[in-house]
Amino acid sequence: MFRQLFSISKTLLTVFALTGLATFAIAQSDAVKFPDTPAGKTVGEFFAAFNSGNVETMKKFHQTHGGPEENAEKDKEMFERTGGLKVHSIKRSEKTEIEVLVQTKNDSRWLSFSFNVSGESPFPIEGIRVQPTSAPSE
Repeated sequence: MFRQLFSISKTLLTVFALTGLATFAIAQSDAVKFPDTPAGKTVGEFFAAFNSGNVETMKKFHQTHGGPEENAEKDKEMFERTGGLKVHSIKRSEKTEIEVLVQTKNDSRWLSFSFNVSGESPFPIEGIRVQPTSAPSE
């Protein structure tokens, strides 16, 4: 009896693990791929930290990229207002500049984020400009 329950539990655990991996793979394949540039890498990491909603994760991002930790508090405030940001597409990309089209999760507003990063490691964000924009035509 115990062996049957153990076998059933082990099978269910395997099914749950595979389901979780499949869901993770689908989510990853739907994600926008940031370019392999200083701007692309830094901004991709920024959105990952921002969308975590966790101020400690946001602080770690700023520490890693040489930015002021207090920016994490501003990021957290914006996260709470927007509910997070869904990256839709990369509109323009250069080595140290990138423009990203996003949609807020709370109210589905469309925003254009333009980032400038330093050309030197750890590639800190030197400027961010956020502007409302219209939904993309698809």
